[in-house]
Amino acid sequence: MKKLLILLAFTSALAACHYGVEEADKTLKANDEYKSGAGSEYSTNRGNDGVLPKPNSNKEEAYKSLLPQIEALVSGEQDLIANLGNICAALKSAFNFWWVGFYLVKQNELLLGPFQGPIACTRIAIGKGVCGSSWQQAQTIIVADVEKFPGHIACSSASKSEIVVPIIINNHVIGVLDVDSEHLNHFDEIDQLYLEKLIRDISSIF
Repeated sequence: MKKLLILLAFTSALAACHYGVEEADKTLKANDEYKSGAGSEYSTNRGNDGVLPKPNSNKEEAYKSLLPQIEALVSGEQDLIANLGNICAALKSAFNFWWVGFYLVKQNELLLGPFQGPIACTRIAIGKGVCGSSWQQAQTIIVADVEKFPGHIACSSASKSEIVVPIIINNHVIGVLDVDSEHLNHFDEIDQLYLEKLIRDISSIF
């Protein structure tokens, strides 16, 4: 429930920026209705083993709601860093990921870009860790337990699982979107589907 309330609050902020106060008020009203019990079926209870159980409601709906708003948010801005920063903030606010950020290919290595979360590794070589492997293979990589991934780069001991999505422009990987969770086995095919869709939807900003 907390996760969806965060998403609704973020939605209201985006609405105020792009659709005016009237639309933002509608979203805030929906938020109030949710607090009153309309969305009580949504659960974020966590198990004692550090694994995040699947929520009762469909996180796919959260992605479907958020992605068009992110696309609208970045469509009116030309600065890449500003756009990537807002994308990170949107994903962090909506899903409460432990860490979410971008690495961009510069001088044949991945260089840390905008992110939300704890301090991160600044540079990653191709083929190294999950990010470097995703870059090298030009494909999304989901890791249920980062300790079991060969060559994992431990930027933070709190990170337990990870998904990395390559940013491919004109058949070349120009960066990656990296998302980490403090829980094991956090990411699945739904995250992959919609994070890959997000990268396609915002490809014009690169």
